[in-house]
Parts: sequence; structure tokens; C-alpha cells
Amino acid sequence: MGEASTPGRPTGGQARQCDTAARPEGSEHDGLQDPEHLKNFLIEANIRLVRWEYLVKLGEDCRVWPRRQEAELEEFEAEGEKRSALVTLEEVRGRKLGADVLGCPPAGAVIVSASDIAVWAFIDFMCLAQYRRSKEEQDFFQRAMLSMHLLYAHHFILGVYRLEELRARSHNRATGKLEARPSSELVLNSTPYFQRGWCVAEVQRMCAKDMLYGFSPMSPAVFQDRVARGEQGLADGLALKFTHRSDMKAVVDLQEKVARRRTKLLGVGLPHRELVILADALPHFENLQDLQILGPSEGLGGGVIELARALERLHSERLVVVAFQGKGIGDAGATALAAAFAACKNLSVIDIESDDIGDAGAGALAAAVAECRKLRRFRLSDCSRIRDAGVAALAAASLMGQVSDLATKSQHKWGKVTHSDAF
Repeated sequence: MGEASTPGRPTGGQARQCDTAARPEGSEHDGLQDPEHLKNFLIEANIRLVRWEYLVKLGEDCRVWPRRQEAELEEFEAEGEKRSALVTLEEVRGRKLGADVLGCPPAGAVIVSASDIAVWAFIDFMCLAQYRRSKEEQDFFQRAMLSMHLLYAHHFILGVYRLEELRARSHNRATGKLEARPSSELVLNSTPYFQRGWCVAEVQRMCAKDMLYGFSPMSPAVFQDRVARGEQGLADGLALKFTHRSDMKAVVDLQEKVARRRTKLLGVGLPHRELVILADALPHFENLQDLQILGPSEGLGGGVIELARALERLHSERLVVVAFQGKGIGDAGATALAAAFAACKNLSVIDIESDDIGDAGAGALAAAVAECRKLRRFRLSDCSRIRDAGVAALAAASLMGQVSDLATKSQHKWGKVTHSDAF
């Protein structure tokens, strides 16, 4: 979301904490799963969500989004009655959040859905008081910043959509006011999306969700190192630019919240560079129980080896489910994964799908299966390159008491094959 040109982001020093933001450290994960925690945050920070119908109306009337101060006064007609543009806090308090959304959410919006299919959106410009803010508005704004990650990472946020096209500024630096100006006088913000400090921070907050699309979470140390290297002008750094220089510390501090302990991670279509970033972060996820990687169309390639090495370093006692699916695992990747699986003694489910694993990879995985004494389901699928030697190794592992399933595409069966137990 293109937020970097919004002035007045807090540095956190003078903010007054609210109950939600001051939640004990150990309950952070629960806070990302609890709908009441999200509702309390919206109420305590006076965040006014936008009604879906109002956004549709704005589009039909070819109107731009008003800022929060003006949107509070807006009404529109829907189903024969007048409605406020923004959702009231009383409505938030009385709703039970659910998981159903109708239609496509607007770009740049965080979606909150209620049990009767009401669809609400969070858009910074419309939901938080903008420049210039009154003292009361600033107080609520500070509260919002303390736990803003909830609006990107909470389980009941159904989607986050980024606007990477940069909007024009309407901030008059001469007068210090945000004001309406002719389009011919507007100046585009030319800072690239991924050099805008708050945009990068928001992407990282999105990565705190269980499911990752396209981007991976950085570990706090890696994030801070890359920001520092960007400040030095180094090519591999994050050269973040802020409207206010003091915002840098706030972004770095908030990154700590992104790296809270997680129990589940599903990565979908992560390109190689993001698999490498995830591998850097993986050893920090000490409470991880379920790891599933569904590779991009071009395949997992060397990224799977780096992930396997990171998983071996994690040496988790908690991890019980692992799945790696995608082209490019190969014998080298399967061997690296096998070493990682053997280090995670409490694995209950292993699911590997790749079309280029041969006998060497199958043998390595069979040895790992023998080490995982708590394994209940082991599935190796889409693996037509495995021949007699690999089948023999897998059969031996199966006869040791493990349940194994070599997918029908390979037309191999051995030992105790139970397709009903396939992951």
C-alpha cells in the first residue's frame, strides 16, 4: 500500500499504549488468531473501516478517496437507506468476524468480513486521521501504530492488496497543508515502491500470516542489516526512503513483531530470491509445527537445498508436518531434505512431490524415514524416475514399520502401501 508520503508517522517514544498493544509477549501468536483481539484494537485505536458499498459508489461516481476527516462526514444511499461511509465502532463491537467475502476486494485494502457477509476494508488514507491531525486524532494515530501489524498479519484479515503505482502528492509544502489542487499541478512521488520505508515494512507484516504469496519474511537481524547496508549505499541493502527520517527506527522496531513465533507456514510460488530469504529466517521459527512449500512454475531449484539446510539448523522438536512440492528438487534436494528430516525427530507427516527425484534421492529419503520413529504418513509422488534400487530402499523403510506411498504415476508399490493415508 502506498503510504510513505503520509507525514507524521510516530517513532513510538511518546505513544500511549492501549490494552491491545500492551498484550503480554507470550500471547502474541494468540493475538493474531483471536478475532476479539482484532476488534479491540480497531475500537481502542478509533480505526474506522470503510464499507464495501461506499467504495463501489465512489467508483461509479468517478470520485477519489477522501481522507479520514472528510470520510467521517460522508453518507451514501444503499438499499433505500442512508448509510455512513465508514463503519461505526459500535458496529465493530457488535459483529462476529467470519471468513466469507463476496466479490473482489479493492486494491490497496485490507478486508474484514462479518458473519452476515458485510465486507469492510482498511485503507490508511480513509481509516486513519491524516495530516494535519488534532491532539486527540494524533493520540489515536499513535495507538494505531503500536499494533498496526494486526491489520496485515491477523488470521481474520482475508486479503492484503498492494498498490505499487505511486499516487500524486497533494501536500502543499509551502503552507504545510493537505489540500485540493488541480491535477496539472500535482507532482508524482517517483520513489520506487520497494524503496519506500513503510511499504517495505507493510510487506513484511503481510509475511507474518501463515500463508505466503510471492514474498518471504526476513529475520529481524537480516532486515536490520539490509537497512544498514542500504544506508551505506551498498547494492544488496534496502535503501529505504522516508518522509520523516525518524521513521526508520519505527520500521526496524516493528519488524521485530513480524518475526514473532509462528506454528504454520505455507509458501506458495515463492521465487528463488524469496526462498533464500525464507531460508535465512527459518531457523528463527522455533515453534514451527507445519511447513509446506509449493514451488513456483519454474521450479524450486537450489532454493530447496538452502531451505533444507536451514531446516536442519532449526533441528525442531516441534515440527510435525513437512511438504515440499515442485519441480527441481532432484536427488541433491531430496538428499538435503532427508538430512533435515532426520534432524527433526518428531515428524509425523512427510509429503514430497517432484518429477526429477531418482534412486539416489529415494535412498536418502528412505534412510530418513527410518530415523523418524513418529512418522505416520510418508508420501513420495510424481516420481517416475525412481528405479529398482530406489524402490528397494523405500520398501525396506516401509517394512520397518513406516507407512509409505509412492504415487500411481510411477506405478511402483512396495511394503505397506495405504493410499488412504496419503497426505
